[in-house]
Amino acid sequence: MLEEYAETVWHSSSKSHYLEKGYVFTKFGDKFLVPIEDLSPSSSAELTKVCDDCGSMISKKQKFGAIMIQRKRTDGRDRCGSCGATWRHKTYKPNQGKSFSDVHPEIASLYHPTLNKRHIDYVSKSSGKIYYWICLKNPNHIYQMSACERARGKSQPLEFCPVCYDKKGNMNPNWKGGITTLSSHLRNLINQWKEDSVDACDSKCLLTGEDYDDIHHLYGFNLIVKESLCELDLSLKDNVSEYTSEEIIQLNTKFMEIHSRYPLGVCLRSDIHSLFHREYGNRDNTPEQFEEFSMKYRDGIYKEQILANEYTPKIKPPPKKRNLKLNIKQAGEIKYLLLHSILTLEEIGDIYGVCFQSISDIKIGLNWKEAYPIIPPNDIINKAKNIQANKYMNPELFLEIRSLLEQGKTNAEIAKLLNVKSKKISDVRLNKISKRYEKMLTLYLAAEGKSDQK
Repeated sequence: MLEEYAETVWHSSSKSHYLEKGYVFTKFGDKFLVPIEDLSPSSSAELTKVCDDCGSMISKKQKFGAIMIQRKRTDGRDRCGSCGATWRHKTYKPNQGKSFSDVHPEIASLYHPTLNKRHIDYVSKSSGKIYYWICLKNPNHIYQMSACERARGKSQPLEFCPVCYDKKGNMNPNWKGGITTLSSHLRNLINQWKEDSVDACDSKCLLTGEDYDDIHHLYGFNLIVKESLCELDLSLKDNVSEYTSEEIIQLNTKFMEIHSRYPLGVCLRSDIHSLFHREYGNRDNTPEQFEEFSMKYRDGIYKEQILANEYTPKIKPPPKKRNLKLNIKQAGEIKYLLLHSILTLEEIGDIYGVCFQSISDIKIGLNWKEAYPIIPPNDIINKAKNIQANKYMNPELFLEIRSLLEQGKTNAEIAKLLNVKSKKISDVRLNKISKRYEKMLTLYLAAEGKSDQK
């Protein structure tokens, strides 16, 4: 306390306390001075506190009784607001069974033991404070994340590591040699087509009317892949990892565009599907071949062959129906916009008519994990361009300024010619361009079919 003495009054509640201390009673209401150490524990005398940790004086006076209650609740020391918060942070411990280590013992083992100031046993299971964590697969990877976010179940599994997530190819701990073939990669893009094909066949085999096992491409899948590669002037490579990220995006977009030109698939029993491919081969199939096969099947030509092969239905879960307004193609377009635009989640949601949470789920991988980035159609890109143009310099203007600078024009000449401020021209000249604006230019050039040669 700053004061050594305090003024108090005789009161019925504290009379016996002061008589025991040797004070002489006069009458109730009379004031008298007493040393701080003799004050009654419930005294209302206002005193100035001095922080025992940092030594600062607390300007606002407090009643002595309130100060004594605070001391009982803590370790008996007086503290200012800042030192009190620090002390509580260090000494707080959740109730038994409610700490992070009690609820999530496996994830708690990844809590960094030295970089974090607080022990894991003192961290609440729903704490929003940021802590350091160690990657399960690579102990050299250390990242920061709040406790509640780290324990987010499916979206943040035990092996989750944002450092690994950002690394691609053989730098990623999940790398298995790049064994994914192009066919397997592209088949992951057509889940919506499969659902539409099942709906068109009413979830039954087209020829038998029984439950189906497979979905048959009327127009050969390999022919669609060939057309996509041909139009992009790309060669067929053994693994997806051999293509660049730009080539993959272009291939995804072109494949989805060409795949949509051809009819939906047909649902077939697995034995009938295998019989078709034994008759007509596994590649370069056409709708005419299936039409011929259907006529022969209805005429009973394949009856003996089907009876000879005992049919065993495949055990498969019912097709999942997503309760979403989006399809896999739109999810791929959204992933492209998240990578190559400066739009917020709300703005992308407005373009596709969904809430920002749906876009957020795609961004963090909670939904549409199988979708790959594809270039959106021109109407979507134009909408994105219009939104972005209100935030930053118009891309056409930027490219025009850069072109004039390359021609040797001065800032003053360009400002007069284009009626813009010289500050904008200086920013272009000095290449003061943010990463977000680079994304905007990427989107603009993709829409215009241009290449940005810096």
